[in-house]
Amino acid sequence: SCQAHLKEKLSIFLLGSLVSVSLISPPGFLRLSFIEFSDFLILIFSLLLFFDFIKKRNILESSDNVTRFWGSLTLLLIFSIFLYGVNVFVLRLIFYCITGFLFTEFVKKKTTNDLQYFLFPFIFVSILNFGSSLFQLSYVDNTIGWITYYYENPTFFNRGRLSGFQGSGPNVAGGLFTILSFICLYFYNELKNKFFLLIALLNLYLVFITYSRGSWLSLFIGFFIYIYLKKRNLKKLIYALIFIFLGTLGFLNTFNSEILLKESDRGFLTKIAF
Repeated sequence: SCQAHLKEKLSIFLLGSLVSVSLISPPGFLRLSFIEFSDFLILIFSLLLFFDFIKKRNILESSDNVTRFWGSLTLLLIFSIFLYGVNVFVLRLIFYCITGFLFTEFVKKKTTNDLQYFLFPFIFVSILNFGSSLFQLSYVDNTIGWITYYYENPTFFNRGRLSGFQGSGPNVAGGLFTILSFICLYFYNELKNKFFLLIALLNLYLVFITYSRGSWLSLFIGFFIYIYLKKRNLKKLIYALIFIFLGTLGFLNTFNSEILLKESDRGFLTKIAF
């Protein structure tokens, strides 16, 4: 019925909201012993997935590739505990593996049209980070939101870099927005909704201003794989490689290389120079 379908959309939107809010929750926020607010949200997310799994009485099939992947990964991590002892980090990984399995089972029977409601809350994450870069909003000793460089008369490229609100710095933020870029492109390709294309372009811009080399590399590799799988045209792939290579050379030649180098890298190169 229409009411049941609306309830399903709201539940999917709620799940997306829990994850997206955890991504804009600063590290240490409402921390209680070893758990903080973002962890609490993910715990609720996992419990809702578990209850949904039980409610639908899903049957585990050992022949299913998804079950074997998550099961093997979880068993490997459990085995590592017997070898190296209990580690909080490993316990977290086991928890995330179980959550990953439950989420995979949850989305199995959902349509792309339904799953777009899971993605909607993440748009707020992108817009919030865009606002942070636009107004250079920096928090927690210049580590959260926007990292300002404090150059005299800065240009667009050396005024700072985007760090995000999730903690762990620009590299994690770059990885997050890289994933969101590809997910939005997927939804655009499936639903032909230009709104997702716009959000994908916004996320690509956010990846750029993190100045995370690893994120840029993963983004380029992802596009190469997409071009190859979509077009199956090696000639176009080579042209794309040449274009990006020349563009990178032009970028490095035109702009200050400090935006791509860590402080330790610049110090090391300075010692070599002297």
